[in-house]
Order: sequence, then structure tokens, then C-alpha cells
Amino acid sequence: MASDGRDFFDINLKQDTLPEDPIEREKKQKYLRDLERLRRLRQEARERELERFSEEEPEQGRRRRRAAVFQTTGKRNESEQINNRRSGGASPRQMRRSRAEAKSRQHKKHLVRNVFLSAIVFLLLWGAKSLFLGGNTHESGYYTVAVFGVDSRDGNLKEGALSDVNMLVSLNKATGDIKICSIYRDTFVQINQKGKHHKFNEAYFKGGPEQALWTMKYNLDISPDDYITFNWKAVIDAINIMGGVDLEITEPEFKYINSFITETVNATGIGSVQLEHAGQNHLDGVQAVAYARLRLMDTDYNRTERQRKVVSLLLDKARAADVKKRMELVTSVIPETRTSLTIDDLLVYAKNIKKYHLTETAGFPFEKDTAWVEKKDCVIPVTLESNVIALHQFLFADENYRASASVQEVSQYIIDKTGMRGKGKKASISTDERGSGGVGVKYTKASETAAASEEAIETPETDSSTEAEVFSEESSEEIIESTAEISPFDEDSAMSRPGAAAPTDNHSGIQETDAESPDEKVHPDKAGSAAAETDEPQIGPGIGL
Repeated sequence: MASDGRDFFDINLKQDTLPEDPIEREKKQKYLRDLERLRRLRQEARERELERFSEEEPEQGRRRRRAAVFQTTGKRNESEQINNRRSGGASPRQMRRSRAEAKSRQHKKHLVRNVFLSAIVFLLLWGAKSLFLGGNTHESGYYTVAVFGVDSRDGNLKEGALSDVNMLVSLNKATGDIKICSIYRDTFVQINQKGKHHKFNEAYFKGGPEQALWTMKYNLDISPDDYITFNWKAVIDAINIMGGVDLEITEPEFKYINSFITETVNATGIGSVQLEHAGQNHLDGVQAVAYARLRLMDTDYNRTERQRKVVSLLLDKARAADVKKRMELVTSVIPETRTSLTIDDLLVYAKNIKKYHLTETAGFPFEKDTAWVEKKDCVIPVTLESNVIALHQFLFADENYRASASVQEVSQYIIDKTGMRGKGKKASISTDERGSGGVGVKYTKASETAAASEEAIETPETDSSTEAEVFSEESSEEIIESTAEISPFDEDSAMSRPGAAAPTDNHSGIQETDAESPDEKVHPDKAGSAAAETDEPQIGPGIGL
């Protein structure tokens, strides 16, 4: 025992088990030191007694030794007692020492084995990460969510539905800054472990959110923390709960938006009205979704910008709403989504939404072109590797990221297939310092406009994307024909022309009709009026849009 009153137990005392208060801490240390001293004194007394017993007459010593051992260690099982009798009269102290030495040797052997196996496992995992995932698949300090939007008419949110909306949302935990990046649905990537290459939205169609998340990880080196999938009805309900959004509708957009409104009413059973003019408009949920789906007058790149603008405006509305309204938003919309998040998770984010602000939005790939690859009209990242590096810089401000082996492999495959390795066409990045829902958005007028309007023309070898695009034109013609026959005062229709008398029973604060019984209110052949009259033939939306 040390002269300063400290002993072995005190030296090895775990500091994290002691109270933080100095006085209480000293009391606890003194108590533990006294307890250890008492234990050692008892042990030394027993050992001295056992040594004295071993020096007496053998028979008497053995009996007293067994009694002392029983008193010291408690009742032993029968096998231990037999072993003690066979030990040739060895003292309990010697027996304990032998057992301790044997146990120590066994422990050292197991320790060496475990360290060796752990080293092998670590090397295998590290090698697999470097080979398969490569660089930074999860950025510390950021929370990442994958957002998928499917155009399913039957409410299906699993495989079998094409994801027309594919977004990555990054939240800087320290600053609350949010960045959104849309992945163009026609981006040519590898979509499964068998080496199949296809458009990005085909991954969701084939394997649901699980395969879409795998595609993100393999092609983009990003493993989102969570995901959420919604259909257009969920977005409509969310916007209606928030009271609608204000948007500037351009003349080209106004030319097509009313036919999209008609088709959205038919698809969801939620009533709305058509717009009367271009310019500033207050849009309800159906009208805002129709705006987000527009593409025929420009390209899919512009459509993703419109989608991000609607999301930005909805986020601003949620930030401005009171807690009760935000809770209503979560509890009403979550049943119409498929997500890895729990209702409690979403309620926490809804409660703290005022701490978050959208700073930038963008479209991926940043440098791109279009090409006919494997009988599909695709968006080609030029190159995938350089675009993924730029993506990590955009979402995570990571200047040290290096592409993984999987990204390099897919990038080289795309180069070999297309021959594109130089600079592509740049996609714009929309920046809004105030998070005002798209103010300052730069529209990209891509040269692929004509190709985007005609992408339904493919070879007889069809896939899910081809069937959707071919049906698009047929559906468009049916909508134009049906909307031309509708009366502006048809009471059986969920759609009404501007100025028409709307039913008085409103489903929400901004909807003009009640769609509680879609079968009675909405009829495919009585959908509403067509788009505004123009000299050019009008085209409506379809399944794949």
C-alpha cells in the first residue's frame, strides 16, 4: 500500500464513473479506497490461515483446508471437489495460481486470434469500400434525403412506377442550409448489379426505392440517410393545406398548362379550375402540379427547374406557417407517401423547419449532352466522373472528393458507348439567397428541345420508358378531343372553365370542387376545357410526363 494513501484500485479508477462535484468526488474516492483496503485485508487473512493449515498434520490439514476453501469460495460443484481431492494435496493457493496461469495463456491465445481476425475483416471492408464505393459515400455534418416522385394512377409507390422526380436534398446540420439537386430522369447510368445500363428512372421501375438508392450509391457515390416517395396527389394535398402558391406563368407555359390541369384532375379526382391568363397567378395544388409537369414547350431540364421552384415555394409556405398547420401537413400527407422516416422524425423536422433555408438548386448532370444509346434517347453526363465530383462539391462543399472505382467504371463505359469525353452543355444552377421559391431562376434553353418532344418515337424493342412515352401522345390526343366537348357549366365535371359556377362545398380553402366521390364527379370524357386557342395544334400530357 502506498504511503500517500493511494492504492492500485484508486490508480485504475474510472474517472467517468465519479461525480462531477469535487466534494462528492473526493467522498466517493475515499469510500472506494477504504472498500478496496478492506477487501485486501480479508484476502490476506484468509491466505495466512490457509498456509497455517497446510503445515499441520496432513489428514487434519486437508479437512481444515477443505473447510476453509468452502468458506472462502462458497459451495463448489461435485466435479471441482473431486479434482481437488486428486490434486495430490496441493494448497488452494497453488491451485488458484495454476488455474489463473492456464486462463491467462488461453486469454492471450484468444486475444491474438481475435486481433488477427479483426485485422483481416478491417482490410476486407476497407478494400471493398475502396473498390465498390470508393470515396465519400456519406458526408459528415450533412443530412441527405433522396426524394422520388412517381406518376402512378393506382397509388403504387413501389416498383412498377417510373420516378419522374428524382432529387437529392442535403441539409447542413451546422448552418441549416438546404441544397436540392434534381437528377434528370433520362440520365444514362448503371441501374443494377448485373451491369444493366438504362435511364435513371428505370431503376425505380424495376426495383422500387431500394434499387434507386443502390443506383445513387453506385453511380454517384452518395448513400442518402433517408428517402421519401410521393405521388402527385400527395403534393396537391400539401399545397392545398398550405393555401396554394404564387407563380409567374409565361406565355409558352400558359399555352399548355390548362390541358395538364385537366389531365391531373382526371388522374387524381381532385377538382380545380383552369387559368384565365399568363403572368402572375395564385395556384392551387392541382394547378401547381400541372405547372411542375409541363415539358412539351421546352425540355425536361426546364421541367426539373419548375419542380424545384414548386418545392421551394412549398418550403417557404411551411416555414411561414404556425406549428399547428405544419403538424397538419405532416399527418395528412404522410399516409400518401412511402418513406424510411417515421412520423416522429417528420414531426421534428416540421417543428424546426424555420431553422432551415433553401440556398441553391441545380440539375444533374451539370455538363451533359443527348445521344441515342442502346435504343434509348438518353441524357449523357460528360463525363460521369467529373459530374459526380461537381455534385459532391455542390451538395457537401467537398473539395477533396475523389470518384470511386464504380463511378470511374460507369464513366468509362459511357465514354466507350457514346464517344463523349469533352465538355457538354451546362445546366443552370438556381440561387436564391432569401429562399423565396425560385426568384432569380435561370432557364436553360437546351438544344435538345426537338428531341425531347419526339422521344416517344423508338424501336419496336420496348421498355417501360418507351411504353410510357408512346402512350403520352395517344393520351394527349384523347385529352384534346375530350376537352373540346365539355361545357363550361357541366355540373358532372370536376373541372370548370374560368368564370364557371363552381360547387359551394369546397374540399379545401382553394379547391373549387368537391372530389370526395371521384367516380361521380370526374369523367374521362368530360374533363374540362382545352388549352387556350392557338394557331398551332395543341398537345396534352401523357402517362410518362
